[in-house]
This record gives sequence, C-alpha cells and structure tokens, in this order.
Amino acid sequence: MSLNPQRQEATWKQTLPISDSLRDGSHNEDMNAVYRRRLMSTMAQRCSLWIAAIFCTILLGALVAAIAMMTFTKDSTTSTSTTTTTTQTQGNITNTTVTSSKIYYCGGISNFTRWNLYSSNGLYMNIDTTTCSFNSTPLYFTSMGGNDEQWFLAGYTAIYAATKVSFTIYMISSNQSNNVLMLSSSYADQWNVNWLGITY
Repeated sequence: MSLNPQRQEATWKQTLPISDSLRDGSHNEDMNAVYRRRLMSTMAQRCSLWIAAIFCTILLGALVAAIAMMTFTKDSTTSTSTTTTTTQTQGNITNTTVTSSKIYYCGGISNFTRWNLYSSNGLYMNIDTTTCSFNSTPLYFTSMGGNDEQWFLAGYTAIYAATKVSFTIYMISSNQSNNVLMLSSSYADQWNVNWLGITY
C-alpha cells in the first residue's frame, strides 16, 4: 500500500538532516521549500549516478566488442596460407605436390606394370617417392584403381619399409590363389596404385 503525499513528505522530512537553526525556526525561508530542494538535489544525484553507470556499461561493451573483432581478424589472417600445386609425370609415375604453410603432401599413381610376383599367391610393388622430395618419412596412404575385379584384392593398404623416398605394399586376391594369374589380371584390369604422403 502506498503512502499518501502528506505522510510521504513527512517521512522525507524525518530522514533528511537539517541544521539546528532550521529546527529553531531562526531562518526565514520556508521549511517546505528547503525540504523540496534537498529532495530534488538527492534525486538529481541518484539520477546522475545511474546515467554514469549506464554510460560506463555501454562503453565497456563497445570496448569488448572491438577487442573481439580485432582478435577474430588476427586469427583469420594467421590461418591464411598460400598453396602451390605442381604436377609431374616421370615414366609411368604421376606425382602431384601441394605445399602450404602448415603441411606438405605429395601423391601419385604408380602404374600396374610395376607389380611383381610374391610367394605363391601374392604380388608386391615398390613405390618410388623420390620426386616428392620429402624432408622426413611421411604418412603414406594407398588405394587401388583399375577397370575390374580390384574389389577382390586385399592387403595393399598396409605400408611396409616406409622411408622418405619409397615404401612397399603387398596384396592377395580372394578370387585367385595363383600369383601368376594375379599378375596377368593386374595387366588386363590395370590395377594402378593411388598413393599419398603427408608430412607436418
């Protein structure tokens, strides 16, 4: 329940300090006018504080937003890099090299004519990566290309004897148990090896 105006003014009069001269009635100025001026002064001070607080909050928010934008712009600039792509063909090997500021990777296609007999039921291929000029032994990855029946093949994704200039893969076929027949199929179906090396 709100107070009536007279009681509210009386409350303000009790809370606001006044001098002894005013209590004694020695001052000729109207008491109500004094209280009203002090009340208005107090309200003006509080309003000024609120306005200053709101202004500081807005200024701080603008400063934080500006810093965030500067950080985002800096990160975007740092992550930008120049990429150079070079494709080389040497004999039956095609290499593609990509260089960026963070990683280096190079890949190629080793022709089906590079398959050799292994044991009695497999083939192997030594893949030369010299043209990539890796500074260290990369991570190698392989897949099998061809015109037919390469989905019967297995083992060619396993990397052996990896160095920065070469690696070796082996494969067997679930469709053919004789490696001579496999070698013949590698020519007929052109089982090329796609490979990629990555260094950081």
